[in-house]
Amino acid sequence: MAKEVEIKFRIADLQSLTRALKRAGFKEVTRSTREMNSLYDLPGQKLRKRGELLRLRHYGETWVLTHKAKSKAGRHKVRVELETPVESGEQMDAILRSLGYSPPFAMKNSAPSGPMALDT
Repeated sequence: MAKEVEIKFRIADLQSLTRALKRAGFKEVTRSTREMNSLYDLPGQKLRKRGELLRLRHYGETWVLTHKAKSKAGRHKVRVELETPVESGEQMDAILRSLGYSPPFAMKNSAPSGPMALDT
């Protein structure tokens, strides 16, 4: 089971940070692309009240269904994250809705620089 460790930073100058990361040996591994995230929940927001999340993400040509468990208390948010590729986002949306889930909202954005990794 994969665990997500989420650490957020306030960045005053994104261009300077990007240059510094590249000088340190980091490289971009995912190009910037548009993504659409639909968060699903049951009536009464049962998942949200338990601290869980069910997301259907459309990123470029890829669809991914993700469940994030309740995070554990600590300095950083740590929680189990389960993901699986989905062949048809439209079909998965129909399945989730038929099971009683609905997307209370959807977020559209463009990932500005994608994930970075240290080139070792």
